[in-house]
Amino acid sequence: MLGSYRSIKLNKRGSALTYFLRPILSKIRFRILVLLLPIGFLVNCDITIVSIFKENVIDNNYIPAGSMEPNLQIGDYIVVKKFNFSPKRGDLITFNAPEAAVGPEESTGPYRKKFVKRLIGLPGDTISYYFEKTSGPEQYHFRVILNDELLPLETSDEVLHQEDFDIEIEGLKLYYERVGDKKYKIFSYGKPYPFIFLPSGEKLTLGENDYFVLGDNRGNSSDSRFWGPIQGEDILGIVVYKYLSFNWKDYTCKEFLERSAEECPKDIFSRFSRMKFRTKNLGPIE
Repeated sequence: MLGSYRSIKLNKRGSALTYFLRPILSKIRFRILVLLLPIGFLVNCDITIVSIFKENVIDNNYIPAGSMEPNLQIGDYIVVKKFNFSPKRGDLITFNAPEAAVGPEESTGPYRKKFVKRLIGLPGDTISYYFEKTSGPEQYHFRVILNDELLPLETSDEVLHQEDFDIEIEGLKLYYERVGDKKYKIFSYGKPYPFIFLPSGEKLTLGENDYFVLGDNRGNSSDSRFWGPIQGEDILGIVVYKYLSFNWKDYTCKEFLERSAEECPKDIFSRFSRMKFRTKNLGPIE
């Protein structure tokens, strides 16, 4: 009986306490809700504004591959201008990857893959190319002919250092190519190989919405030579600035490890231990 009596008293006290606290707690919950609603609204607005800004004004991208070496290197972070631009020959442009390059899964949807390449040909231009034999064994220059004029190619005196690159540079030589009013560095060396879209020596006249793009690393780039021109509506913007550059040595870590390695370790500690911060080519991209 004693246990039951105490239980009844406690229940009555708890009920009374709940009775008096309920309106107070309701007011507190209401005030918290009033405070959180604008915060949630502002956070949602911020996310929306950032998304709209990235889609239509300026975006930043990371360079994961070496097709644009030596100008855009593996580990570079770039700024892309996406408003009020008119692509010109020689510009570095970003664009939605065509289905012929990446397949149907990565060429559609919100996470569609993006490429960055050098714009060489505009609508109405005629493009062709050939391989020019060099003095080296089995080495050729990839020479571009634009509107029946050979793009100039000049030798560069710049000395290359492997520690600045995350690709093997042995056998590569640096050259300057010029198209329109743009002069830029390229790796021109390579071996002749058949191209799926435009075979060597054949001419291509670009349609009214066609743009022909090439990688600056001419011997190691998937570009319009393989999958044809891109369409104007797929161009996203123009690369205007490089603001960070890290050589993680994910593909050239043998020098750091001082031993033969089939694959470089990709854990955080290993990457930071061998990483080099590059400052040489930071800044505006003309």
